[in-house]
Amino acid sequence: MSKGTAIQKPWMKDLEAATVEFAKKQAAKATAAWNDTVTGVLSAAKAIHAVREKIAGKGFGTFSGWAEEELKRSQETASQLAKIGERHAEFINALINLPPSWGTLYELAKESDPVFKRALRQVRPEMTRAEVAGLVADAKSELELDEPKQRPVPPKMVKRKAVESVAVERPVLPTPTRSVSATPKDAAKRLTVNWKAAHAELKTIVRETVRDKQSLSDEAKKFLLSQYVQPMQQLLEEIVTCLA
Repeated sequence: MSKGTAIQKPWMKDLEAATVEFAKKQAAKATAAWNDTVTGVLSAAKAIHAVREKIAGKGFGTFSGWAEEELKRSQETASQLAKIGERHAEFINALINLPPSWGTLYELAKESDPVFKRALRQVRPEMTRAEVAGLVADAKSELELDEPKQRPVPPKMVKRKAVESVAVERPVLPTPTRSVSATPKDAAKRLTVNWKAAHAELKTIVRETVRDKQSLSDEAKKFLLSQYVQPMQQLLEEIVTCLA
């Protein structure tokens, strides 16, 4: 290798010379700015974010290689700092209230815009990372409460027919007449079948009325009496007569 030839590191292989130079300068800037102050963290984060944006999509391992070689930090740390740098302008506007810890700032920066903005308004310099994480959790809960909940639309209810209409549509049981030629046993059997049918019809109507919590009108009561109750009474009388 000739004298003065620069050694190309792995992270540089897919980058143009101008981009490599830019990344090196930003690394030097981030390293110089890095300290335990909020402004130092934000300046370093802004420089790291600029590099990540510049070399995005330039090949696998480019950003991680740059972070490890130039910043002497892991890819995870560099990515988190880049996320803080992404919100640099918003953090600067709240500078006086920010804790001097990049890990604490990352707890805010990683969230969605609504959560980030709500939590940022409540953060204070003395807060720990755990306390800021609590603010974030509270902000999420508040936002969920603020959102109008969509109530499920109930299916259309099918209105049951009124008892009056149901009763009118039912076939009217014929008034039983005793057959002269039938034996008492046959007549009793026939009348018993008719009585059971009438009883079942009336029972169904009563059950539907109770289930639907309907009240029978006077007209419906008269109809039931004339078409069901009175014929049933006559049927019972016929059965008693036949069995006597």
